[in-house]
Amino acid sequence: MPLKTNGAKIRELRERQALTLTEFAAQVGYAMNSVYMIEVGRSNGGPKFIRAAARVLGCEIEDITDGPREEPRGEAGLP
Repeated sequence: MPLKTNGAKIRELRERQALTLTEFAAQVGYAMNSVYMIEVGRSNGGPKFIRAAARVLGCEIEDITDGPREEPRGEAGLP
């Protein structure tokens, strides 16, 4: 079962670090509109987004996802 991204938690952590949506989007390598849609719950970030967001926010994957506590798998089994 794929992880569900917790957009509200991502936004909370992003704002705590005083990162604008534009700054955060650039750091995770996604379009601002895509990140906005994830934060408001209209889209679910995939494994690549989840790993990038956790790295930028300095948190664990389980801190920004709901559901099973397993690391998302990347393409071709890459971490």
